[in-house]
Amino acid sequence: MTRRDIEAGTPAGDLALFMVGLVRGATVRELEARFGRSSSTWGNYLNGSQLVPKLLLGSLVEAYTALWSGRNAKALRVNERTLTTES
Repeated sequence: MTRRDIEAGTPAGDLALFMVGLVRGATVRELEARFGRSSSTWGNYLNGSQLVPKLLLGSLVEAYTALWSGRNAKALRVNERTLTTES
């Protein structure tokens, strides 16, 4: 498997960097088992070559963020990034 560099400074790249930090080292197979989608698709999400669907992104934030007010702030930032990339 070829490892791709994340293109920081692009909407997809910035979102991928956020997600990599969010899932804290979870493997694509672990993400596949927990949230569905193929491991290849997870690889594409995490390297920025494909945007993660908004609902799935929300599930990731809920699963990997502690239950406190920081979760809401993180979810809002993610939502803003997603809306920006969809425009």
